[in-house]
Amino acid sequence: LIDTGDLPAAIAHCSPNEQTVAYQQQSLKQSLEGPEKAILTAALEANNWQRQETAKALDINRTTLYKKMKYYGLIDESE
Repeated sequence: LIDTGDLPAAIAHCSPNEQTVAYQQQSLKQSLEGPEKAILTAALEANNWQRQETAKALDINRTTLYKKMKYYGLIDESE
C-alpha cells in the first residue's frame, strides 16, 4: 500500500483533487512525463537552476539531469 509519506514532497502536498488521476490509454512512460517534468522544474528552481546541486538533491547523475532537462525543453539550446 502506498501512502503519501512514500511520495516526493512535491506530490505529497497536492490537494485530493490533484492526486486523483483519470486513466487515459497511454504508456506508463507517457503518464509519468508530466509529474517528472514538474519535479525536475521544482528541484531546479529550489537550487537556483544549478545543475550540480539539483542532481545531488534528486540523487541522480548530473549527465542524467542534463539529458532530462533537454528532453523536457528545460534547457536553452544555445548553452
